[in-house]
Amino acid sequence: MTRSIHLPRKVNEVNLRPRRALEWAFSLSMSASMGRTNREYPSPIDHSLSRASFKSCPIVGYKVDMNDPRWPSLREAARRFLREDGCILSVNATNTKDAWSLIQSISDHIPSKTSLPNVIEGDFQIIGMADFGADEPDLEVCWVPLCNWVDFFEQVTDLLEAGYPGCIGCAGPGAEGEWNEASRRRQFNR
Repeated sequence: MTRSIHLPRKVNEVNLRPRRALEWAFSLSMSASMGRTNREYPSPIDHSLSRASFKSCPIVGYKVDMNDPRWPSLREAARRFLREDGCILSVNATNTKDAWSLIQSISDHIPSKTSLPNVIEGDFQIIGMADFGADEPDLEVCWVPLCNWVDFFEQVTDLLEAGYPGCIGCAGPGAEGEWNEASRRRQFNR
């Protein structure tokens, strides 16, 4: 007995990539339920796939994921950066354009913020608030040893999209309590 495969009448799925097939299927379900096509309204699936986040995927090359002992410190550095008015973000020359893009994103997500961070060229740090280098700073500074710009950028973006600092509970574990820098640094030495 032969089994036959039924393909849609208008689209040959054999020629589609999995992503395109997913977009097509979603578009059909949306147009059937709402009478609209993907051409009239952008597909939410397409948007979410194009901005997919792979924070904990080692293949993509991110160095800090949720299982890394530096992750809570990275989140705290991102929270401090978003909370404080008029702080100074120091980045190397290759990341300056992305840093200004991040400042624009802060302006877009927190329109009530009147004093935005400034960007300067230098070692990667938030001056007086967070340091991302190998050398341990004073305890008043949140230290995320050997963290890269991409990890920080992703954390700040994730917090902004979650509604931080104007939300309750969206900043993740440890955001509501008082930060203990000495305790966090002991975790790095284990």
